[in-house]
Amino acid sequence: MDARFLETLRCPVDPERAATLHRDREHLECDGCGVRYPIKNGLPVLIADDADLPPGCDRRLDLPCQQRLAARRKQRR
Repeated sequence: MDARFLETLRCPVDPERAATLHRDREHLECDGCGVRYPIKNGLPVLIADDADLPPGCDRRLDLPCQQRLAARRKQRR
């Protein structure tokens, strides 16, 4: 995977689209929340439902980026 292409990718579960991804052999991992996306046949699969959540997160709403979003929404009320 081309390094310039990887630099353009962002974590799809990050509502601000600020978190970058880094690659290991079989996954792209979000630098912000630790979600891991599989790489299949050399292509990243950036589908949230196919991602592996980091330890301690049982659902996407438990991710730090989602918690920040929920807190901002609560403040607006």
